[in-house]
Amino acid sequence: MSLAVAPPADPSPPPPCATHDRSGGYRARPTQHAVRRFADRVMGLEPVLEGLTDREAIEALHGLGYDVDGIRHWPAFHGYSGPR
Repeated sequence: MSLAVAPPADPSPPPPCATHDRSGGYRARPTQHAVRRFADRVMGLEPVLEGLTDREAIEALHGLGYDVDGIRHWPAFHGYSGPR
């Protein structure tokens, strides 16, 4: 028995830099850890966030003026390929 997964009723838009959106509106739900690792690895903030918990790192990103929702949007769009 397989479950059919319907596309989301109100999909979020793709990131502005995405030239093609083949996702069908499906998005991943990035955890605080995923956002923190994105900031560490992609944004090069590992030295800044070193020694902080994931929650503290998110708070630090807010405090430093980073758009955490925008950061979360990137892996949400690219982190899920939809139902197979």
